[in-house]
Amino acid sequence: MATHWFSASERNKHHICDVLKQVLNSNDSYSVAEVASGHGQHICFFAKEFRQSVWSPTEINAEYLNRLTENVNREQLSNVKPAVLLDASWEPSRWKESLSVNGYDLVININMVHISPFEATIGLFNGAASILKQNGYLLLYGPYAIHGVISPESNVKFHHWLKSKCTEWGLRDIFELETLAHKNNMVLEKTIDMPANNKILLFRKLSA
Repeated sequence: MATHWFSASERNKHHICDVLKQVLNSNDSYSVAEVASGHGQHICFFAKEFRQSVWSPTEINAEYLNRLTENVNREQLSNVKPAVLLDASWEPSRWKESLSVNGYDLVININMVHISPFEATIGLFNGAASILKQNGYLLLYGPYAIHGVISPESNVKFHHWLKSKCTEWGLRDIFELETLAHKNNMVLEKTIDMPANNKILLFRKLSA
């Protein structure tokens, strides 16, 4: 299964980066945090494309965190900060302790919400809202349900497979995520269809 996730990351990083280029100007400087960076395939690739920006990788899995650190060090990317331990379900105060930057322009989370308990998704919105600047973005990537409907059939099968692995996993409903966003003074600004029946959800933090 690890090989599947690695190959998926290799395939989708280019498509996600194309969307990032619609959000960020590659010549400007931004502070970006990635929650659940895995082995770092995405953040290392993005950091090369946006060299003026500072990238902060995080991981909850100690084994992944070590591999992430090794990969970042191997790439010798001066604009990637040392990877830190972060559990998305932590309270916002612990997010701020781990991520020392005062305000982030963008928080990225790729393929996490459907393979973690819903508490992690709640924590993701709470935590991201606490560290984002006004008008900063939370970008989510993955497969989702829409008003209770999962499509196409491949996503239905994937949802059932996830449930068979852990009853707390499964595709989340975009409407449910919008509700979490509203509770954290964020709004779903854009939904972008992506290859392999995935989507990017772009949430913007509103002014207080």
